[in-house]
Amino acid sequence: MGLIDCKKCKMVISSHAAVCPHCGARSTRTSYLMWISIVIALVFLGYTIQSAHDPVNQEKVISRDVINACWNDYANKSLDKTTKNFIADTCNKLEADFRSKYNEAP
Repeated sequence: MGLIDCKKCKMVISSHAAVCPHCGARSTRTSYLMWISIVIALVFLGYTIQSAHDPVNQEKVISRDVINACWNDYANKSLDKTTKNFIADTCNKLEADFRSKYNEAP
């Protein structure tokens, strides 16, 4: 436990004091927990920004959207059986291509 000068009244106070016992000013000390939280938040933010601009990640998102749109077309009830079979084959092919390219399910 160290002693520091109060920023407001310049009296000597404990470095662990939350407020100055002389003038009541709040201590401006920053806890280690807050610094660790800031560092973790910055690392997470950096990772999020990096992954959002990753071309491979963007390509995966587009491919997933195409596959979802394909299956949405397949769900159209007004299509005849031949067309539905063609769309289902196309959707399955898109999914197979996605799995072979990215080694994961769409």
